[in-house]
Amino acid sequence: MKSVKFILIFALLLPGFADAHGVLVGSEPPAGALLSVSPKQLRLRFSGAIEPALVKLGLTREGQPVSLASPPVVSDDGRWLTAKFDILAPGRYRVDWAVVAKDGHKTRGTFEFFVGGR
Repeated sequence: MKSVKFILIFALLLPGFADAHGVLVGSEPPAGALLSVSPKQLRLRFSGAIEPALVKLGLTREGQPVSLASPPVVSDDGRWLTAKFDILAPGRYRVDWAVVAKDGHKTRGTFEFFVGGR
């Protein structure tokens, strides 16, 4: 019976633990999106607050860096990272990101989206 209680307590605490680490939980455009027109911005949503000064964000088109219109901005609650850019030409885009959560944990990742077909 003790092991069942331990598992139940662990299961209840796990979601809160994961929320603190700044894990990517969504993006606009979403990973793998096939867009007919260029988005005006990129938004990344994290499970927990991230440190604005420790954000790294890169956008490339078929291996070539794409300039952002302004530095990425973290929302007041620390869960959204927004980057604006000029109109994107058709092609495959790769987003590389790295953040440090308010609790000190580092996370990073990569995803792609497509503008104007594949």
